[in-house]
Amino acid sequence: MEKLRAEIREIMQQMLLKKNLSSEEEFQHWWIDEGNEKRYFALQGRLEEMEERKRREKLLSYHYMNTMEEPEKASEEEEKDDL
Repeated sequence: MEKLRAEIREIMQQMLLKKNLSSEEEFQHWWIDEGNEKRYFALQGRLEEMEERKRREKLLSYHYMNTMEEPEKASEEEEKDDL
């Protein structure tokens, strides 16, 4: 993920330089015609997917750890209900 973040930062820095040092036409050519816009959004999308996957893994592992601790409590509650 750090590599993707670094690539995104690099594109953003290049974009700011181009925007400040070039005409609007030159900037549009660099951003759109040379594919930097597509590249930026593709990288951003991949980063978001990886972050979402990581969040899901943490959530699943948290849920799994809680369910491993809870069976004892659930068994005790079921025994109480049976009485």
